[in-house]
Amino acid sequence: MRDTPRPRRIVGPCVFALLRPVLRYSHSREAWVLRIVGNRHGPVLRRAERPTP
Repeated sequence: MRDTPRPRRIVGPCVFALLRPVLRYSHSREAWVLRIVGNRHGPVLRRAERPTP
């Protein structure tokens, strides 16, 4: 297991929509990870927040 957590990468709505079928939400990380191998490999993604008016 890693000693340091993987960095979160912020992705825009278009990129997130394209990747959504291969991602699952991890409540412990509060981010999206790859299905199946996301516990140990691959990116940890966060959706870009919409600015509040």
